[in-house]
Amino acid sequence: MLRPQRAAWFEVLVPHEAFADALSALAGSRAVEIEPAGVRGQHLIATRALVQGAERFRRLEADYAMFWPQVGEAPLPETSEVEPLHAMHESLAAIDQWLAESQRLINAVHHLDDGIREARLWIDVLQRLGSAGVPLGAIEVSGTRIEVAMCCGKEIGLPSQAQILSLPIVQGERDCLLLVARAGMLEGFHESHDTRCHAWPEWLRGREEPLDVAETRFEALELERAEATQRLKSVALTHALAQHVSRLRHLSWLADQLRTLSTTRHLVRLSGWAAIPLEHLEARLEHAGVNALVIVPASPPDKSPPLLLRHSRWIRPFETFVRALGMPGPHDADPTLLLAVAVPLLFGFMFGDVGHGLVFMLLGGLLLRRWPMARLLVWGGASAVVFGLLYGSVFTNETWLPPLWLHPLEHPVTVLAVSLGIGVGLLGSGLLLNVIQAWWQRDALGVSWLAEMGLILIYAGLLSAFQVRAMLWLALAGLALILVVAFARERRVTAVFAALGELIERLFQLLINTLSFLRVGAFALAHAGLASAVMSLAVSTELTLVKVLILLLGNVLILTIEGLVVSIQTTRLILFEFFVRFLKGGGRVFQPIEAPPHHRGVQRESP
Repeated sequence: MLRPQRAAWFEVLVPHEAFADALSALAGSRAVEIEPAGVRGQHLIATRALVQGAERFRRLEADYAMFWPQVGEAPLPETSEVEPLHAMHESLAAIDQWLAESQRLINAVHHLDDGIREARLWIDVLQRLGSAGVPLGAIEVSGTRIEVAMCCGKEIGLPSQAQILSLPIVQGERDCLLLVARAGMLEGFHESHDTRCHAWPEWLRGREEPLDVAETRFEALELERAEATQRLKSVALTHALAQHVSRLRHLSWLADQLRTLSTTRHLVRLSGWAAIPLEHLEARLEHAGVNALVIVPASPPDKSPPLLLRHSRWIRPFETFVRALGMPGPHDADPTLLLAVAVPLLFGFMFGDVGHGLVFMLLGGLLLRRWPMARLLVWGGASAVVFGLLYGSVFTNETWLPPLWLHPLEHPVTVLAVSLGIGVGLLGSGLLLNVIQAWWQRDALGVSWLAEMGLILIYAGLLSAFQVRAMLWLALAGLALILVVAFARERRVTAVFAALGELIERLFQLLINTLSFLRVGAFALAHAGLASAVMSLAVSTELTLVKVLILLLGNVLILTIEGLVVSIQTTRLILFEFFVRFLKGGGRVFQPIEAPPHHRGVQRESP
């Protein structure tokens, strides 16, 4: 497709009792954008109560989610059989019952967690003291004689007149001091400084083997916590907590979408934009058991339709380059198909090697199921294989295969010239797309596209004049065309001079952009040079093991570092040399309604 497509406007009318299932079915498609309508009409049952229930659930979730079981794929009750507000009250009541029965256990777990953190802290301190040469068996802290505390903070200031022994200790990423003083000297110390202090715990006072005591306490608390956690799981299972949490998350999502609804006494209207045929929407609603009426009215004139880039799954990853500068507008060209040729061409030209290309293809194939963008690796690898055959290079070795074209290092001028030709072709395509766009959005006179065509004539004429001097006439014809169009549009001589100044600026930028493509050839030569260096190092040694190691490390280095550099260079040329010729952006991106919780967690490609 040469132009982005508009999403289709639709409206769905459903009975009140089916709106929850209808909204879930539409959102689950990930191909529907709902236009906010505001909650118009007072006939939707208990709208405010449903929103309030969702707010209460989220407060409970913030406080107690750590004690809830993993929801996973817990089955959802049919909302068409249970009215949403009744379902929310039922599930909130179940959580309240679980909480009443579990509160004592939850408090116990919090208390045990505090004890475990304290025990872990002093185990760490005692181990560090032992590493510093302090005889732990001789440590005996009595609250009546000695006070010990560990204080952590950015700057711990000690009173100059106080006799306090301090030992620096690194606790995680914090700088701490272990303080030892006579009883009573550390009282209030942590209150008068920006520090966090931990006093020597009572359960360690007077103990001859403090490290053993701390480790034993830690293990006992861990065991006790595991038992409390297991009892919490049993209570959650008794109250079917996972199912109720799953239901409440879904109903809270539903409450968030209520702003999109417009209601009458008996019906709810959902309206918006669809990225799939409306027949598919009807099929999804029917599959969900929803009796609904789908109508296709004319889109509202005050609504700006979102735009879509429709391509097959193998071409779709190249849309990433287009979206990097914004969605093309309704009068912009969609260059995705052109990028499917240009991007692999640039990558393969700079990274031509059969072996490296096969590695990229294999890596892309392995990642494909989890990461659809890995198709870019497959495309780039295939192009690298083709250019590797043209260069006669296999894993940096240029002796295994005869080149179908040339060895880059033997013909550097040819490589640079061809890279310049690729740049001319790509930039020329951008200029042609700009002409087409000017035709689509032509003004009343309908001559703007002629001015853009004049720039193409000048560009072609100047470049061709290096071979055929007579082609300068083509450039002069383009100049005349631009100036005539400028005068025809504004009927003023000053417009001619303004057009001439703009032309000089655009032409200068265009020539600079053209020269930028010489770096494509330079990177191809650099790749060949690095491959030659690796082979020279391998050949210079007679030890087979060393030779294999050099080849292995050299190829890994080229694949990682140079592969990354070439990818960045390809992206830069596309975004800042090619796109600036025609792509303006400004189109509205299609934003599908957020999927309900039970549809999340599975990566799917967009329709």
